[in-house]
Amino acid sequence: MHSYKTLLAGDILRLPLTRSLSIQKRFLKKSQGHVTLRPSSQQIEAYVADRTAGVSQHLQGISHSLQDILKPSINVVQVRRQPPAGIIGLADLLRDVPSFKAQSTCTSQPESVQQAVQELLSYLPDNHLSQMLCEDMQSIIHEFANLSGFEAIDACLSVITSTSCPRFHADHVQLRCLCTYVGEGTYFVPNKAVNRHNWMRALGIRDTNGFGVKSATSVQQATEWDVVLLKGEAFPGNQGAGAVHKSPDASAECPRLLLTVDEARQQCCDTCDNH
Repeated sequence: MHSYKTLLAGDILRLPLTRSLSIQKRFLKKSQGHVTLRPSSQQIEAYVADRTAGVSQHLQGISHSLQDILKPSINVVQVRRQPPAGIIGLADLLRDVPSFKAQSTCTSQPESVQQAVQELLSYLPDNHLSQMLCEDMQSIIHEFANLSGFEAIDACLSVITSTSCPRFHADHVQLRCLCTYVGEGTYFVPNKAVNRHNWMRALGIRDTNGFGVKSATSVQQATEWDVVLLKGEAFPGNQGAGAVHKSPDASAECPRLLLTVDEARQQCCDTCDNH
């Protein structure tokens, strides 16, 4: 695996020929069994435009209806919600709670969902606020299970006191549901505003910062209690078009309480623990 961050115009990248057959006609120079790349800025722009054309044209990006996440043209759904009356004081509840990450697996059956939520909330003080969270979390998990059709669901509840995913990225999952109950919500970017650098993937390079945002004004952010559905790279037909997002800042003074819902697997989240 090649260690690589950013390829600039004029930089040289040496790759085995077997990894470069598909791009030999674009810009290459053979040398001792390797391909030496020294692309110009125009070549980079042309290659990126060619590789991302099929993605950016068919994706409108963001919707506000949960069912729309199943449409090929949508990779983010944000359902805007207001905190329910009587929930005041939830942030104060976290002051005496250390950071934690609790995970529970359930099916779509109401009894299974209820048991999973109760296990997650056992890390918080038992009062009227946690009871209100219990009802809302059950509703979100049940809705996600019915929408996704997954046989088993992983639900994670976390108190986050640090920035866990500071870079824009796409998850290698099918669908992911996020709800920030306390603190800043997840940042996400409309697909048309993402520079995906798919040309790097074609070269066999795993880039840790491969998603550029074309304009800072295009970045959107969920607020407390919003439900955000993200379509990942593993969703059928969505490879190369996973929703691009990142975590907001968090600290011990300004913690986040985050619910994450996924298809059940060995870990709650793949690249980042919390979003």
